[in-house]
Amino acid sequence: MTKHGFGWILIAVALTVHLGCASGGGADEEGIVIGAVFADDISIIQRSYLRAVRLAVDEINASGAFPRRLRLVNRSPSRGDYVDPDEAYRNAMILHDQDQAVALLSGPSEPAYAINKLTNTEPYSRLVHCSLATSPGLNTPDAETGDRSDCYYRTIGTDVHHLKLGMRLMASNHWLKFAPFVLDDDFGKGVWMLMMYYCSQLPGCQFQGVKQIPSGPFDIDASKKVLDEVIALTRAGSLDITVTGIQGAQSPGVVKYLTENGYQGCLMLNAGAKSPDLFDIASGVKSWMVGGNVLRGIDTDSYQGKNAEAFIAAYRVYDKRDPLSFASNSYDCTYALALSMLYAGEEIPTRQGIWEGIQSFKASRQTGAEIEIGIGAAEFARAAELIRGGQRVRFEGASGPLGFDEIGDRPKQPLLTFGPNDTFTDWVTLERFDADLNPID
Repeated sequence: MTKHGFGWILIAVALTVHLGCASGGGADEEGIVIGAVFADDISIIQRSYLRAVRLAVDEINASGAFPRRLRLVNRSPSRGDYVDPDEAYRNAMILHDQDQAVALLSGPSEPAYAINKLTNTEPYSRLVHCSLATSPGLNTPDAETGDRSDCYYRTIGTDVHHLKLGMRLMASNHWLKFAPFVLDDDFGKGVWMLMMYYCSQLPGCQFQGVKQIPSGPFDIDASKKVLDEVIALTRAGSLDITVTGIQGAQSPGVVKYLTENGYQGCLMLNAGAKSPDLFDIASGVKSWMVGGNVLRGIDTDSYQGKNAEAFIAAYRVYDKRDPLSFASNSYDCTYALALSMLYAGEEIPTRQGIWEGIQSFKASRQTGAEIEIGIGAAEFARAAELIRGGQRVRFEGASGPLGFDEIGDRPKQPLLTFGPNDTFTDWVTLERFDADLNPID
């Protein structure tokens, strides 16, 4: 489990940065600071997320809705060639204390756990944090203190929804002897506990034990024993499917080792394991699948919303390429924060105001009389006019309609399954499902 007891180092950081903690954050002479914790320097995927945030910030600024411009400040949580949760914790603190950020955005689950540990404490408990992390444990009270500040929101469905589809696929394909293959951290623990529960609800499901490897960069020496145990189970006929709860830092190495050393059956990848460079590293996947083995995964389908095509077109102009899987969700996170500023009604947005404003998107606050608004500068200007005129809006974002349940989760979202394309050079969508998990032809 990741620890965040930095001791005297953190104390030194906290004392040397600008001590704006007690203020509500807000605008400096350069604008209203939105903080971000994306590893854009080492991750192609997170670079796409951050560019989508920049696109949203530019559109919101072009709307003229705020007297001062939004200014994005990103502090990458990378350390060497991997995403470090401790660095995410430290950077979130600096964004609050030094950069005077009024809100935060972040990506995968482990950094989100670290940032939540910070925002569950004072004086950080009004720093709203919008994330793309799918781990369901993120919105539960802190395991050690029991604290929960109600400032964590996400514009993406959780792994609970993914696992419901996963168990359905296991049943239909008779993959009933299964083992979770996860990271030895908070994210991995949350995933395998859910897997155990859903296996207990699936008739005939045989749980073959949890297999864990270290988080951080893939280390074959530290992982080989566990990988060999998984391979031995498949050879003995004791395992049909391995379901992963890992990240892009580990998935190419894991898939390479398993497919080159006799693993038999199905490998079901989680969304975070959908690494774009997997086929460059695990080059033996094609010959492995010829033998009847299966490589599949489950991901959020973030492009079924009515404004998805408009977002993709705008992103292509902005970045000269297509957005990656969760870029629409990071874009919608940015709009959620900006709309919360409008609801707060403050000339200079504060953390407290945003914390109060984002509550408007919870299901319990919806009246049914909300006026739909879309994406882009003109629509945000219209939203500002409506909200300042006493109306309420419903945001139809790039990833679909925006809304949260009482703990800040997106209740459900369309999903897809993915696998290798015909040339084994990239991923391709195999099946699509609506938000209720009904197949889409």
